[in-house]
Amino acid sequence: MGQTTDQEAALKAKLTEMKAAFSNYNMVRMREALRYLSAPKLKLFIEIPFLIHVNQPGRPGYVSDGPEAHGIYNFTESGFFKEGMKTGDFPDPGLASQAPESPCVLGLYHIGSLGTFTQSAGSDFDYWVIIDKTGFTKQRYYNLEKKLNHIVRYARESFEQQVSFFIMDQADIRRDCYAGFDTPETMIAPKLFLKEEFYRTFLMVAGKIPVWTLLPANIKQGTYTTLVGRLSGMAALAPMFRDFIDLGRLESPADQDILRGILWHICKSKADPVKALIKATMILAHKFGTESHAMLLCDELKQGFGDAGIDDYSADPYKVLFDRVIDFHDTHAPESLNLIKNAIFFRLCGYPNIRVPEDGSPKKQLLDRYIRTWNLTPYQVKKLVSFPDWSESEKRLLERTFVKRMAEMYQQIGSKADQAFAGLDDTEKRNLKILIHKTRERLNLSKEKIQESSTYMARKSFEFFLFRKKPKAWELSAYPRGESQETRLHRSDTFLGLMGWIIENRLYNRSKAAMKLDLKAAI
Repeated sequence: MGQTTDQEAALKAKLTEMKAAFSNYNMVRMREALRYLSAPKLKLFIEIPFLIHVNQPGRPGYVSDGPEAHGIYNFTESGFFKEGMKTGDFPDPGLASQAPESPCVLGLYHIGSLGTFTQSAGSDFDYWVIIDKTGFTKQRYYNLEKKLNHIVRYARESFEQQVSFFIMDQADIRRDCYAGFDTPETMIAPKLFLKEEFYRTFLMVAGKIPVWTLLPANIKQGTYTTLVGRLSGMAALAPMFRDFIDLGRLESPADQDILRGILWHICKSKADPVKALIKATMILAHKFGTESHAMLLCDELKQGFGDAGIDDYSADPYKVLFDRVIDFHDTHAPESLNLIKNAIFFRLCGYPNIRVPEDGSPKKQLLDRYIRTWNLTPYQVKKLVSFPDWSESEKRLLERTFVKRMAEMYQQIGSKADQAFAGLDDTEKRNLKILIHKTRERLNLSKEKIQESSTYMARKSFEFFLFRKKPKAWELSAYPRGESQETRLHRSDTFLGLMGWIIENRLYNRSKAAMKLDLKAAI
């Protein structure tokens, strides 16, 4: 009995040490997130978990119908609760008593660019909301969705901030299933890499801590399952384990995962070819890289949780990613090394609205390190930084080059496309077929296709568009919001050609921009 007690005490001490390491890492990441948030966005970021936790009339997120669908597990112990009390927006310390006895949210986590070197003023707030759907009726789930939708609208209308909530069941996530409450799974995204990105980039907001953060990196599924079961069954660890949640672990990607991941990012490249190229390279490295590239990046990052320090760029999730894709190209695709360096430079500078990071920030320190390591000349740096001033044709040419590199990746792995269907059920086969068709359409450069605008142009907000009739053609110009100079966008033989182009590239926002017609030049 004494031996068991000693063993449990040692395990408790080790888990406490690992929990402290993760808490340290999360604090460092959170500090970076707060560094780049404007005062209004910071207010919203602190407010969101409160609005999920409580259900007060007059506050955003209030749902009058029952059953109650609010509350975050152990919220009053979170840093967000303590910080919210300081703001004065939630002055009543007893506010937490409004939460139901059984909180409906087990864990609230932010996933994505926030708190990383890729954060920008336009970064979305993307949250994973983890529940136990065995404790939900259909109506309670509907009320939670309704509450979150109210918060999304509040963020958009009051702060012009895009917020997304992804409600997921803990047991579903553990087995890599992303189905809705009572609907079949239809996701075409690569599920393995979706969870990998969650573990690599998530910020702990409130609720239970994923048990993955406590366990050794790169352990096998069987070992992981056995270890979690053993630890959760120890009486001495029970009080501690109540504050953790098992969302599962990840195996090394199979060929099917790698193919699907590359297909997915080729499709995503229309929105951001720079980000897509970097992530596609990370995935390809698992298959064709060195032995060190086989470890998932989230596991590599986890090994440094306890070493993370304030203002230390080595703690950033994207630093690990950048170094891996550089190393992969340096060793296995040197002809594309400069291209991936350009992509990383742009990613650090907030592509497509390129701006040099503030002096003294970890992001600027890493960028300076790369500039020195890559021996970039002042002229080369100036050329990259001046990207917003490049002509539209130059921007499109660079982006097509990024996509062309991803097409080469697809050709490299695409020979295994037929084998990728082996062992899949009908739904998964359908999803993979959809991805392949979307990819082929994305890579189709036929002259019959409507020409794409650059990502830089697609991110612009316009006051109005001006259609001019010329003697032999139609021209489209626009005035970007906040700018006094007219920007020439496109030319076509017909008016419908311009309309098709502007709609296909999603440049026109009916609620924000007007259209004007100038026929004087045609007279």
